Amino acid sequence: MLKQKENTVNSTKNEKANKENLMLKEYEFLRSEIMYEMNLHNTLVTFTITVTVAALGAIFGFTSKNPLPFLYLFPFGILLPMSARIEYYRRSMMKLSGYMIVFLEPNLDGINWETRHFSVLNPDFLKENKKGFTLKMDKKLKNISNVDIEVNGKKKKWNDCVKYYECFILGLLCYCLYIYSYITVKLTDTDKLILNALDYLWLILPIVLLIYIYWNTYKTNRVDSFRYIWIDKWKKIQKLENDYHHN
Repeated sequence: MLKQKENTVNSTKNEKANKENLMLKEYEFLRSEIMYEMNLHNTLVTFTITVTVAALGAIFGFTSKNPLPFLYLFPFGILLPMSARIEYYRRSMMKLSGYMIVFLEPNLDGINWETRHFSVLNPDFLKENKKGFTLKMDKKLKNISNVDIEVNGKKKKWNDCVKYYECFILGLLCYCLYIYSYITVKLTDTDKLILNALDYLWLILPIVLLIYIYWNTYKTNRVDSFRYIWIDKWKKIQKLENDYHHN
């Protein structure tokens, strides 16, 4: 009887150890996935800046003798998809981070990087338990809406708040050069000083493109809000799974 009980205890320990090993492997895999997406994100940012600046330099050199304002709109063909892709990778990293905070780190002794990193932004969501730290989820979602604006109750520096706006700044530069070149061409041709409907269209269209880029970069700049949203979603899934197993 005693031996049977001892075997049961050993079996339970082995099962727990196997479960932790599987979780650790999953954690390592997801961390490598986050690092992969982070590298892709950085590569895209570098590529976008390099290609756009090179294109602007070439266009500026070409239009110095042959004014063609519409050439300054070509970089938008790069900035539009790249801004959307950069925003996608940032949100994807937050989704993985949220999963690790909810399902993995509470069950892995001494592994709390994602939880602690998130808690730096808002310590009120941190609580301590026997295995380390987890997040309090008893606050309303709206309380975290400005999590990327404040750190420990202090406002971030302005350069922290705009650090993901490379595409928008480049787009704004393209638009300013386009407007300057467009007005210059208009002023040199006295027969075309009066703007027509088509002129207004070409002046307004780049603004629409800028708004799209700004929206993407604005969402990218609020990635920690998305992290909390995904934590909330994973918590709900966890609750559904627990309710299913207990019934």
